Amino acid sequence: MSNNYAIKEQSEVYYVTFTVVDWLDVFIKKRYFDIIVESLKYCRENKGLNVHAYVIMTNHFHAILSSKQNTLAVTVRDFKSFTAKAMIRALQNDNSTREAWILKRLMANAGKNQRDYKHQFWMSRNHAKIYLYPKFTLQKLNYIHDNPVRAGYVLKQEHWIYSSASNYLNNEGIMEIDLLDF
Repeated sequence: MSNNYAIKEQSEVYYVTFTVVDWLDVFIKKRYFDIIVESLKYCRENKGLNVHAYVIMTNHFHAILSSKQNTLAVTVRDFKSFTAKAMIRALQNDNSTREAWILKRLMANAGKNQRDYKHQFWMSRNHAKIYLYPKFTLQKLNYIHDNPVRAGYVLKQEHWIYSSASNYLNNEGIMEIDLLDF
């Protein structure tokens, strides 16, 4: 089966979407958001990942990414693997009914694929689109930052702390990013 959304050109800039299986609203507690943020920071500092923009929503994550080491697909794979394991551990340590239900859904999804996992956290595909034109990237940058506004979580893009909108507005944010030049 062909995957038109695969990361093929390792040195290019990509718009990517990572989605939790079944669109489960997992990211509702700070510690869950922090797993993603800390993993992005680690990949920036240790794996040559350029994070140009991002937003973490309750059940998915959009980003514009590239790699200094031309290993974007490998870094994305490692990021997804690490964050999936970390999220499953965090959910298991949080003994609430909601987290138990989420873990059951993750187990049910693991049974649908051929890999030998007990849980599947992320959908397999990354829905990666290569950056070709500044107009496309600007459109995706606005789409990313508008996500929490469209969802009704905040009134202004920069008010959602799990986003790079404030990095672009006033060079502040919960993590350093690699600003795009237009």
